Amino acid sequence: MSIPQNLFGARKAADSITNGLGVAVILTAGIGSAAVGIVSLAAEVSVAIHDLLNFYNPVGPLSGKTTVAIVIWLLA
Repeated sequence: MSIPQNLFGARKAADSITNGLGVAVILTAGIGSAAVGIVSLAAEVSVAIHDLLNFYNPVGPLSGKTTVAIVIWLLA
């Protein structure tokens, strides 16, 4: 297998191409989305969790759902 060359003929090592940052961003976005879904489902299934997530009365449990999901996303 040959190493690809650029326009000037210089070879580029395959291991110097990194995409770890992009993978990390996509992974944390998925974790945050999953957190919103799981917390929302738990709030709909359990009355106790529904009441626990009510951080601000005018908004209701949506305030707790989004706050918990953002904290999970930031920790990821």
